[in-house]
Amino acid sequence: GKSTFVWKLCREWGEGKILQEYQLVVLLRLQDRQVQTAESLMDIFFHDNKARREEVFEAVTNNQGEDILIIFDGIDEFPNFMYESIVFFNLTHGLSLPKSTILITTRPSGSLTIYEY
Repeated sequence: GKSTFVWKLCREWGEGKILQEYQLVVLLRLQDRQVQTAESLMDIFFHDNKARREEVFEAVTNNQGEDILIIFDGIDEFPNFMYESIVFFNLTHGLSLPKSTILITTRPSGSLTIYEY
């Protein structure tokens, strides 16, 4: 379903087949605890990769997210995330990385909640 689709999308972007207008594609699986509990953009993007995180983070924020695709996978699996996460709020309302593109996956039953948000 939806998760398989975004994994395929990310893989094909990495192989240079699609979405080459983006320099970076970030897949955030909402069932992952690190994503659910992130308190900052740095936490949400770099929870498992500390090697060059500050350098990459600075590059991402300096251009306000331009050429970046951020995918929130499975919002219906953790619906309170939308209301409890300041990181999600800031990203989806253009307060953080206003030039980035946001893609949210959900089951059809979750789409009304996103629309109301």
